[in-house]
Amino acid sequence: MQKIEKLEQLRQQIEALEKFHQTEILKILHEKVDKDVLNENNNGTFVNLSSLSDDVIESLEVYLSYVTKQETQLDALETQKEEFKLKYFQKENKDNNTQISNEC
Repeated sequence: MQKIEKLEQLRQQIEALEKFHQTEILKILHEKVDKDVLNENNNGTFVNLSSLSDDVIESLEVYLSYVTKQETQLDALETQKEEFKLKYFQKENKDNNTQISNEC
């Protein structure tokens, strides 16, 4: 993949993140780059990605990979949780409703 395409994809991924993760990316940048690369104003912090070194870009990619993996695992756990709710707790509610109806 060409570097420009890679940087564009990186930018899109970062922009799509929630604010918390964007803040974590900014922390990585503060640790690894000169302050000249970061342009901060009232609208936020802007970064010229093309001026970043390869190791900084790699650090960002590692963090993005971590976030993606974490979100995938959380989604799977939420799906499993919903399945358990439907399987075990909905049946219990139906049984309770049936007993109440039979008592009347």
